[in-house]
Amino acid sequence: MIHGHIVFSCLLLIGQHVVPCRYFMRKKFFTYFLVLALLMINLNLSTIYAATLTVQDAINNSKKIDGGSQHSLAIKKDGSVVVWGSNDKNQKEIPLNLSNVTAIVAGFDHSLALSSDGKVKAWGSNSNSQTEVPTGLGKVKQIAAGAHHSLALLSDGTVRAWGSNSFGQGDIPIGLDGVNSITAGYAHSLALRADGRVVAWGRNLENQVSVPSDLTHVVAIAAGSHHSLALRSDGTIRAWGWNSYGQSTVPAEVNGIVMIAAGARHSLALKSDGTVLAWGDNTYNQSDIPQGLKNVVGIAAGTNHSLALRADGTIVSWGRNNSGQTDVPIEFIGNGSNVASLKDLQVKDQQLNETFAGDRMTYTLHVVKGTPSVDVTAIAEDPKAMVKIGGHDAQPGTSTRTVPLNTDGSPTPIEILVTAEDGKTTQGYTLTVYQESNQAKLKDLQVKDRALNETFAGDRMTYTLHV
Repeated sequence: MIHGHIVFSCLLLIGQHVVPCRYFMRKKFFTYFLVLALLMINLNLSTIYAATLTVQDAINNSKKIDGGSQHSLAIKKDGSVVVWGSNDKNQKEIPLNLSNVTAIVAGFDHSLALSSDGKVKAWGSNSNSQTEVPTGLGKVKQIAAGAHHSLALLSDGTVRAWGSNSFGQGDIPIGLDGVNSITAGYAHSLALRADGRVVAWGRNLENQVSVPSDLTHVVAIAAGSHHSLALRSDGTIRAWGWNSYGQSTVPAEVNGIVMIAAGARHSLALKSDGTVLAWGDNTYNQSDIPQGLKNVVGIAAGTNHSLALRADGTIVSWGRNNSGQTDVPIEFIGNGSNVASLKDLQVKDQQLNETFAGDRMTYTLHVVKGTPSVDVTAIAEDPKAMVKIGGHDAQPGTSTRTVPLNTDGSPTPIEILVTAEDGKTTQGYTLTVYQESNQAKLKDLQVKDRALNETFAGDRMTYTLHV
């Protein structure tokens, strides 16, 4: 250690041209000290790299992305907002003249945006007045959104709430001040005070607002549907509340964390080395971190999907994709992306038996027996990805091929392979075509003034109806 300090000091002095170090230039000493110096530099660089991503950096970066139930949003470099996914509640109807946005959050099916002037704008579902921003609300420094309620942290450390209050999630505790950060779950709210303690209110069916009495030194908070997370200054995580899916059981190896996020039933953590961890529900692969994901600087979680913002400004998303909520816009995919998914799968003059969804990998189609071939079109999410249908050559972005069917009438499996622009990431899909007689097959099944519980499909033989 002593030698190390001497060498380091000498190197600094050489760099500043203060004193000569000719003594160390003798061959014997130079070789010895040069090796030591290089080792020290290497160690220092490693330390700097590991510490590059700080808690505050991760918090600021995570404000640029978020996910709701079936929609996602992100802030562009110019301060504008992009939304993708479902629009059934106007989630994608961004307010006109929305600019200079510094933070965004998503509720179940509504969104909030905070601009640099401290003003808040909201859009999407307004079923519980969650998008009716209080008149005159200003000097806002942070926003949060629960399922159907909204929160704002003012510059004076106080909190405002609007929207649903069916479980007291909008009843700000009397005297609450000195707040540094806020977040919201399905029907509960959390506030992080300047002293590192957490205050919670709202629904407590799963003890999600029962903050552990010994919880201190908290630097970040997150809330899922019915569970809560707290990141402590030592890089560890505490969790409480609903745990039916293991979302509140923090893995033992979790440490060195700089940011946390929570979905409905899953949890995410960002490490200082730019990698991501996940635990809890994995029904829709929302906890399956994409292979090779690194250089992440911010994270967010929707109800059943997850998002990661990388250092180069690109976004990676995974999990449930029933409404396109993980279909990241091409402007956030960047060069050499690892997106290997289909955007759509079509067969000319035919209708697949299953509705296309990005997270569905197998499809079926029934055609009249004797049909010689089908024309298949596969469209990749990333136009730069290569799409290969059957034994045909791969095509960039979109591939349309005429595929011959088995002449003996047996099912014909058609394999579709998508290779991402990075040339490594792949995803396979299978379309199986069945040939059958059209002599005894229904075209449709209807009940007057009623809707069947199941969508009609030619290969479905049983249906139910509730009256």
